[in-house]
Amino acid sequence: ETIGMSTVGVRVHLGQFQWPKMNKSPMISRVDGNHRLFGVDELLDRADEDEAELPDSFPEVSFSLLIGLSPVDEARLFRDINGEHKGMETAHLAQLELRTTEEAELRDDPKRRPLWIADKLSRPGMAFAGMVFKGGSTKGVKAENGKVPPVKINALRSAIAQQLALAPTVLMAFGDSPDTILTLLNNYWSAVRDTFTEEWADKKEYILLQAIGLGGFAKFGGQLLERAIQEDTVDRDAFMHYLAPVKKKISLARSDWTAIAGAGGQAHVATKLYAACDALEVKASKLKAQLGIEKETLANQLETEE
Repeated sequence: ETIGMSTVGVRVHLGQFQWPKMNKSPMISRVDGNHRLFGVDELLDRADEDEAELPDSFPEVSFSLLIGLSPVDEARLFRDINGEHKGMETAHLAQLELRTTEEAELRDDPKRRPLWIADKLSRPGMAFAGMVFKGGSTKGVKAENGKVPPVKINALRSAIAQQLALAPTVLMAFGDSPDTILTLLNNYWSAVRDTFTEEWADKKEYILLQAIGLGGFAKFGGQLLERAIQEDTVDRDAFMHYLAPVKKKISLARSDWTAIAGAGGQAHVATKLYAACDALEVKASKLKAQLGIEKETLANQLETEE
């Protein structure tokens, strides 16, 4: 059969078949490529349902068909092909998605936007600059930069998705303005970085950039975004005022969070963070900053008059 410019042909030795076919012993064994063939089937089904023409660049897929295998032979071969392979680095898969997808497609799709935001946050001048591993050889990255960045891009994508899920007001107000959402998130994570400088720089000894910490601060950050929107204070300094009492009350040392892990651990961290974010202390932090500015301004005026 000819499809586009490609010719597909299958030669079958009919002598290998038994008619009628046996109930259990396979006549043709498809031991590798099932998922790829299934994708082609889906494409053909959609074209048939929509009465649409097939795309000019019909996908080329690889698969193997074997004839005459016994059920035991098929099972062994399937195990050998599919059971011993090494899983691909998920950060690399996320990076491939970034490279093969139009930026606007990621930015404008709410379900895929967290990956776009994670990538933007890792750029120079942004909160996670130099902190995000995007796949590839860890040895090569370490040789070039002296270390492997502590946060995988897929982990950051997941954290962003969790944060936005807990900020419905932000999504309602700015759902059609991805750049605004990006700015809000960059302000929050920049405040986290600048408040917890030691913890940000040491993933081994502190939980901030570990799974429970990153997820916990993301969940806490979603609640904080809602609070900040209601109080009309959403710049980096405003978030630092929210974080000031947390810095005073909460230790992020790994040794203080033993036996805490997984999604439950992230929720536990977020609960502790929000409990420490006392409204009165946040207000006091803001007022102290304002008084400090006024005091400096007054001192400058006095020096000028002298």
